[in-house]
Amino acid sequence: MKQVTTKLVFLLFAVLFSGITLSQGTEPEILYYKFNQAGTTVNNDALTPPAGTNTATLMGGMTQGGNGLCQTGLIGTGGISSSDYVSTGWDTNLGTGSWTIAFWTDNIPSSSTLFYQFGDPSAGSFRCFTNGVAGSGNFMLRGPVTDVTCTGCAPIGAPSMTVFVYDSVAGDIKAYHDGVLNATVPQGALNITGGAFTVGGYNTNTGLAAGQIMDEFRFYDRALDAQEVFDTYNACLPLTSSPDDAGISSIDGPMNFCEGTEDVVVTIRNYGINQIDSVKVNWTINGAPQAPYNHIGLIDTVGGTLPYTAQVTLGSYNFVAGLPTVIEAWTIMPNGVTDTVTSNDSTMAIVQPSLAGNFTIGGTTPDYPDFSTAVADLNAFGVCGPVIFDVRTGVYTEQVNLGAINGASGANTITFRSEAGHRDSVLLTFASTLSNDNYTFKFSGADHVNLEQMSLEATGATYGHVMEFGGLSDSNTVWDCAILGGPSTTTSTNRALLYSSGSKDNYNSFIENTFEGGSYSAYWYGDGTTSLEQGTLFEGNEFLEAYYSGLRLYYQDSPTVTKNRLAMNSPYTSTIYGYYLTYCDNAFIFTDNSAVVGPDNYGYGAYVSNCDGAPGNSGLFANNMLSVGNPLSTSTSYGIYMTNNSRMMLTNNSVFVKSDGTSSRAFYATGGGLNELINNSFVTEGPGYAAYFASNYTLSNSDYNNYYTTGSNLAYFNGDQPDLASLQAVTGLNANSISVDPVYQSFEDLHVCSDSLNAAGTPIASVTMDIDGAPRDGSTPDIGADEFGPLSGNFLGADLLICTNETLTLWAGAPADTILWSTGDTTMSLDVTTPGTYYVDVMSACGTTGSDTIVVTQSNLVYNNFISADTTFFCLPNSATLTSTQVGTSYDWSTSETTQSINVTTGGTYILNVTDECGSGVDSITIVGATTPVPSYTTTTSYVTAFFTNTSTADGTVTYDWDFGDGNSSNLENPTHVYTAAGTYQVTLTVSNQCGTATYSDSVTLTTVGLDEIGDGNSLSIYPNPNNGSFTLDISLLDNADVKVMVTNELGQAIYSNKLGEVTGNSSEMIDLGTVESGLYFITVIVDENPYTSKFIVK
Repeated sequence: MKQVTTKLVFLLFAVLFSGITLSQGTEPEILYYKFNQAGTTVNNDALTPPAGTNTATLMGGMTQGGNGLCQTGLIGTGGISSSDYVSTGWDTNLGTGSWTIAFWTDNIPSSSTLFYQFGDPSAGSFRCFTNGVAGSGNFMLRGPVTDVTCTGCAPIGAPSMTVFVYDSVAGDIKAYHDGVLNATVPQGALNITGGAFTVGGYNTNTGLAAGQIMDEFRFYDRALDAQEVFDTYNACLPLTSSPDDAGISSIDGPMNFCEGTEDVVVTIRNYGINQIDSVKVNWTINGAPQAPYNHIGLIDTVGGTLPYTAQVTLGSYNFVAGLPTVIEAWTIMPNGVTDTVTSNDSTMAIVQPSLAGNFTIGGTTPDYPDFSTAVADLNAFGVCGPVIFDVRTGVYTEQVNLGAINGASGANTITFRSEAGHRDSVLLTFASTLSNDNYTFKFSGADHVNLEQMSLEATGATYGHVMEFGGLSDSNTVWDCAILGGPSTTTSTNRALLYSSGSKDNYNSFIENTFEGGSYSAYWYGDGTTSLEQGTLFEGNEFLEAYYSGLRLYYQDSPTVTKNRLAMNSPYTSTIYGYYLTYCDNAFIFTDNSAVVGPDNYGYGAYVSNCDGAPGNSGLFANNMLSVGNPLSTSTSYGIYMTNNSRMMLTNNSVFVKSDGTSSRAFYATGGGLNELINNSFVTEGPGYAAYFASNYTLSNSDYNNYYTTGSNLAYFNGDQPDLASLQAVTGLNANSISVDPVYQSFEDLHVCSDSLNAAGTPIASVTMDIDGAPRDGSTPDIGADEFGPLSGNFLGADLLICTNETLTLWAGAPADTILWSTGDTTMSLDVTTPGTYYVDVMSACGTTGSDTIVVTQSNLVYNNFISADTTFFCLPNSATLTSTQVGTSYDWSTSETTQSINVTTGGTYILNVTDECGSGVDSITIVGATTPVPSYTTTTSYVTAFFTNTSTADGTVTYDWDFGDGNSSNLENPTHVYTAAGTYQVTLTVSNQCGTATYSDSVTLTTVGLDEIGDGNSLSIYPNPNNGSFTLDISLLDNADVKVMVTNELGQAIYSNKLGEVTGNSSEMIDLGTVESGLYFITVIVDENPYTSKFIVK
């Protein structure tokens, strides 16, 4: 069911490094207050304090005493920070360089009061505080810097060491809590200069809380590295020295590993003032000693030219899934001597399971009883594979705060989903009471997390964030969830259902969710104008009954907002906003959305400002239906409000404003430039304008629009324009625009009852579908968001062809119409997979009716073997004509020709790709272009047998005629001929094809030696001849000789051989060939290696 893997959770000993001094200075250069004195003065123990800052003065009721980190500390009064503080005598003068601020605190009480720790109001309000926007338990550094929150650095009633490090080279501020990195926030170039810098206060609110203790306040003029932060936290400076001092600074592995055998890796550090060439490491697993590791190798001192650390592998261990494992390691005998400083020798880590696989939350015998315990494991242990939490049906009253999950990635996603598969089965709810815990589900740097098919709710009266995103949370998806906030009576962002502000959270998607209630449905802000958020998607959501604003989107690079539905009819008595879109740059997409704002309110359907496209990367605002206004209110309402936007295409939008306000406008534009206004329908019912153009340069093109108002002035452009003719004259635009009442079906539904907008637009390449998903006419599309066919006409369109395995979609009517297809379906669209006749009856919401029929015919298939030729063979210089028997819409021959037929004058293989309505197919054909043959042959011989090989060149239908020169002939291509006697013969080959005939002659010579011709008084003979395969060989020799006999057939194949051995005088040998075929045979007698051959016949 589930797979468990393991990850390290480090529980580092709080080490007091009381026995070392680092060769680089660890004491601050600007301010260093130990607060170990009596009275109202404080020594500045910095290495090189600025002039006049050798001592600081306690102001107001500040005192030194109590239990600080090292001795005593600074004790807070809870008084006003402008009166109770430490006067440092130093004017803030950090400039553009790096710096570090460190301080230790204890006894911070639980409170909502802001407690300032230090600051300088004249240095860009540079300050540090807890509570307020920082949140309880946290410190925030604020001012001329991008806010840095150190989470958990101000724990209630507990000691803590906080360090802020600005690195001007890296361009960021890092926050550390008790020596461990807590946050990294990128910064622009800082230049911090001001007046009097104070510690323990600021100039407003409260300084240190009553009874709070601060100790070891340190201000450096450099950026401490992570190791020095770790070395000096919870430590008193200066650190004393030891010649030979080593320790384990960290346990580095295993990290994010699956169960099984893994290496244990640690880092050894030289804390002493001598170089180390050897050291021993002892280590245990769950208290059980492991084999010690002896390290041999040079480890330099801090500040030396060589590394002062060494990472080593101590050994391996078989880690069991699901079981905590404690690893402890410590050093002994550096350089072979006793280490006198033991407080920094040891480090411990606890191994816990990471997660991968499927888990359950809630219900009977779950893996986790609730979200909190599951998320605690995720935050602590991470993942090493995809994780799915199936949430059982039920109500879960709790908060979820999901941090950066180690191991999460595009492959290793984390999914929370209802086990039942629908959103109503799971409710996660929480009532927040404080600003710093204002969330039900919070993404605090979490990436690759999916929330699916659940309901999430916030029930706090003042604080009502259902979901909050921050901390660079990227690539998360919320799908098919209910985001519930209940009715709201405030415009405060504290009641925004979805909230993200001041953090660059990229590639987050919200798909098919319902947002209901709250002050804002979604308040989604990126980091700023110079650091736009990327990849934001809102698709198919419902934004319902927000009190003040629906979707508010700021600081985005190419966001997509599409197919969303917004409805607001708020009790708020002032202006409300549907969609509010600002600084949405580049390829911003806002399409297929609807908004109904009213009818009891006034305000904005879509407020769009400072959204700038780029050349070739324009914004698209298309296919939207926006209704706004209260017909009984004289307050101003806007359907679309555009200000300071550039390079945006606004096309096929339907807008309706109902208002009694004379300044209401269906469309308003000012500022910006290079925007296009095409195919839109702007209607105002009331005394207001259909369109109001406040700036002449806003539009680069405007045409094919519909402007209509029941007021006295149609539009405004350099003054009131009473009608379309005057608007055309003053703008020089809108030549093809119209002014008609489209008769929208209702305030809530801007599908039209009139046919006046039908076929009145112009094609837009980027808008091929309408708001309902119906295809737009490619030549004469409709004006407005809806593409429709008049019910009085052929609204189903022309008859269609259907291909095999194809699905066609037929469209009729509008969403509110009554529709009945011949198939019994009652939807706007009908999917057709088979040919036939289809008809539909439509009763419009406007009261009109219509019927139409369409015939769907099976299209020809693209198939093979569709190339025909008038001939596949021709004799040059003739030609052949090739034709596609498949009628297509395009032809692509391998000759680069594009006609249905081509003429070819050379032989070869020709390929055709043909495309028709159903797709494309490919076929090929081979054509032979021939000439008169060129005859030739080669010959090999064996005795009186000749083997002829044809080497002629000829195409087409070829015939061969051989004349062997002995009165015999053959019509084979490669014949074999046996001559009856040795000699030289003239052989002629005649080759013919459709293009002509040619001959070639050559001679062939065949030789053989007879048995009666061996000479020297010797004779050999065979009898009878012819015979039946059995005959006698007579031999007569004058001298002794070695004799061998071999018989071959006319193909030269040996069928008999025998060694007769030494023969003297006369000898007779009976030879029996056995069963052999009749024919000519050859006998060869080899006498002392001299062969003699003759032929005989087997009958």
